[in-house]
Amino acid sequence: MSAIVPLPANLSIVHDRGAFIIRRRWFSAVAFFMVFFALFWNGFMVVWMSKSYSPA
Repeated sequence: MSAIVPLPANLSIVHDRGAFIIRRRWFSAVAFFMVFFALFWNGFMVVWMSKSYSPA
């Protein structure tokens, strides 16, 4: 007995030219937030490291 499990909304299965492709949609509000957080964090680290390596 096998049960068919539905796919999550962000996954799709494509059969294309003999290939089996599983696609995952990654773009969401979380990804948008992470881009801005990464920009802020990297800017913070550049400023902090430049201040720590500068002569006092």
